[in-house]
Amino acid sequence: ISKKSFSEWLGLAKKDDAMAQYVVGHLYEKGDGVKKNDAEAAKWYRKADKKGLSDATALLGVLYLEGRGVKTERRKVITITRAICL
Repeated sequence: ISKKSFSEWLGLAKKDDAMAQYVVGHLYEKGDGVKKNDAEAAKWYRKADKKGLSDATALLGVLYLEGRGVKTERRKVITITRAICL
């Protein structure tokens, strides 16, 4: 993805668009169009998760499980896993 496209997604994410927040998180996680940054990925996944976007919840759970960009928290992983399964 181009830096221009990333900027467009980021603009939408900042306007509270849940899908854009998920996409921005994914782009940060993969380093696509922006420098890889798992902490930023977690931040944007968390915002989309709070709006009920289950894909963001799942990827946030993986970050917590693997301790990438966030402190590994077993309780958080269990809570997220339960939320996804219900």
